[in-house]
Amino acid sequence: MKKDLQREHIQSTLDECTGDTRATWKELNKLWPTKSKQNHIMQIDQDTDAAAMANLFNTHVATVDQRLKDALPPLNENEFGYVPNAAGLEIGLCSSADVYNLMKGLSNSNACGVDGITSRLLKSAGYSICHPLSFIFNLSISTNTFPSDWKTSIVVPLFKGGDRSDANNYRPISLLQVTSKLLERWVHDKLYTYLQNVNFFLNQQSGFRKGYSTVTCLIDFLDGIYLNIEDGVVSGVLLLDLKKAFDSVHHAYLLRKLGQQVCMIMPQIGLVHISAQNSREQRLMVLNLMDLQ
Repeated sequence: MKKDLQREHIQSTLDECTGDTRATWKELNKLWPTKSKQNHIMQIDQDTDAAAMANLFNTHVATVDQRLKDALPPLNENEFGYVPNAAGLEIGLCSSADVYNLMKGLSNSNACGVDGITSRLLKSAGYSICHPLSFIFNLSISTNTFPSDWKTSIVVPLFKGGDRSDANNYRPISLLQVTSKLLERWVHDKLYTYLQNVNFFLNQQSGFRKGYSTVTCLIDFLDGIYLNIEDGVVSGVLLLDLKKAFDSVHHAYLLRKLGQQVCMIMPQIGLVHISAQNSREQRLMVLNLMDLQ
């Protein structure tokens, strides 16, 4: 009897997620959770305390960009690629209602940045906080300046495998302040809508687009193979897997590209993005201790 009820509950839950792959996997993970893993940093040796480890990994993470710059050839500004030939778009004012709707879209997570404010707490104070936040957002956009207090993040090293004493075997996870995420979401939505309207994205791009996923990417890939089979053409596939892909993006080059491309089509958004990425600070957390860089 109990098993029958459990089976009916599972089936009902999965039926509600029909057509939503992300929601389906979320429910499946709740039903059959994976075994917990120790992701915290182990002591490198007996003489290394948590504060020293925090300082070591903080230095490692903070210097990744410089090490990448030293390994790359000089920047060729003529290789920045296509810029949409369209008139610029003003972001416009962000009303209190807009901020409230942005807050409603936040997940009920208990993760927080250096200010200690969780998304759950912010959403509970939505009606009271949306007006002052809209003022801050509009001031930031009108002055092309991202609030400096929102540029500090908590970095938590996530162990990926291998030797725990090797800093290269950890992936840094940044915990940002929830308020900064709201401003970034508002700017992102304006930029994304504009690029959609000018047909900036290729039809084959499935990453970072609404309504697209790995499923749509695979469908397009398989469709091309099937067409080649029907035409008697042999398909060749070259797969490239970048180790530490995020670290392979040079931030200074990315900012230069933003300055030359995004600022040309949307001056306000481009300058706010650049302001948000400059002069950032991070606090790396190890065993509940943080080191400031």
